[in-house]
Amino acid sequence: MSEPVTFTHDYGGLVRLSAITGGLGAPIRRAIGEYLAAQMRRNFVVGGRPEKWKPSIRAMITGGKTLVKTGILRNSITWDSPDAETINIGTAQWYGYVHQFGKDIEAKNKPFLMFRLADGKFIRKRKVHIPRRQFLVWLPEFEDRCGKIIQYIIEQDILG
Repeated sequence: MSEPVTFTHDYGGLVRLSAITGGLGAPIRRAIGEYLAAQMRRNFVVGGRPEKWKPSIRAMITGGKTLVKTGILRNSITWDSPDAETINIGTAQWYGYVHQFGKDIEAKNKPFLMFRLADGKFIRKRKVHIPRRQFLVWLPEFEDRCGKIIQYIIEQDILG
């Protein structure tokens, strides 16, 4: 069983911010966590960011989207904040690791791996390469947006 795939960004300043603002750290972490999880799910809508993913064979045959057959992986992206300084964004789907980092898969118990393609044909391969298609990525614009989220929550608290 693989470990969950998690993207972590450290917001250590939230501890100090929470003390200064009288406990706004949790609402800030919640808002940032929800924003970042939504941005990671958006990668499935646009087919990868900042660079587009290499199309999958299934997507090319059916005209569908790469990494979006059932939506399970996309919809499994969640966030949590195990402490006042950390926000984790990730998925517990075991195959998320394969897509995030890429992987070579070889036949182990039989001479071939067998796959049914989207067009119904079967193929046999000794080894396949699943290319890296990162869906958990940090983009520069996230930093600015997270700063604006923090500012907005503080202003709302001050202004009532």
